[in-house]
Amino acid sequence: MAASQKDAVLVRCLSCHDSEGPDEKSLEITGKTERIFISRIVKRYRIPLRDPSIAAHAIPGMGKVHCMGCHSTWRFMDYGPSLIRDDRKDLNRWSPWRLQGDATVAELFDAHGRFLGTRDDSFLGPWLMGWRFRRWEYLTLGKDHQSRIVPFRPRYQYSISFVNSGGDVVLDNVIPKRGDGRGPGWAFMPYYPHTIQKRGRSCEDCHWQFLAAGHGLWKGQGPDISLTKPSPPIYPSMALLSETEAQNILQKTSVYRIWRLKTLWWDYQGRR
Repeated sequence: MAASQKDAVLVRCLSCHDSEGPDEKSLEITGKTERIFISRIVKRYRIPLRDPSIAAHAIPGMGKVHCMGCHSTWRFMDYGPSLIRDDRKDLNRWSPWRLQGDATVAELFDAHGRFLGTRDDSFLGPWLMGWRFRRWEYLTLGKDHQSRIVPFRPRYQYSISFVNSGGDVVLDNVIPKRGDGRGPGWAFMPYYPHTIQKRGRSCEDCHWQFLAAGHGLWKGQGPDISLTKPSPPIYPSMALLSETEAQNILQKTSVYRIWRLKTLWWDYQGRR
């Protein structure tokens, strides 16, 4: 069992889309522009190789950006999740929230949302989860364990509440603390979404975006919007963008203008 997602992912983007990638038995190099992937049932699929002539791939510093930094499209960002444990005998009040991806919770209710009741007096209530709000557009950027710029999202932004069997509120929106004493026990972590597309997103999807630079939506002003300001990741090998890196995203530098023009010209040539 992998301890985290970064340990579980064995096949990288460039494992297939790079002509100098690992020599896998299931891959054949047929030329400079594509590979052939052979499935277990010996079905063949054409895989385009990374094209270094594309202007976006030639931008200085793009070697530090993970492929998903550009080629991931939308992703869901759940801000401010609340974890609530309720040990009371009647959980019908939670019926609207029974379907939340947790089979342990769903099995406590019937198909009509009615609570099935407890089997014995030792019943311990389930953990239920909700979140303050969810967004899909844009993304926060950070650095993974190999210092590549990747999408980040909130993973542990919990507020914890607990109601015991007598109805007493033992915990009321308690925010956990980090074990190293660096503030709230919240963290943003690298995220590798499955919403990958052939064409990369536009430069403006990250540049000039406060969220991408790690400053939060609308500079993170407001009680809820402040949740969009990223917290440091768990592992010390990962990091948020430095202020210098953030300013490089937010400012229209001369280097940016030159390469933005080149990418527009490349797009124009490609459509001709």
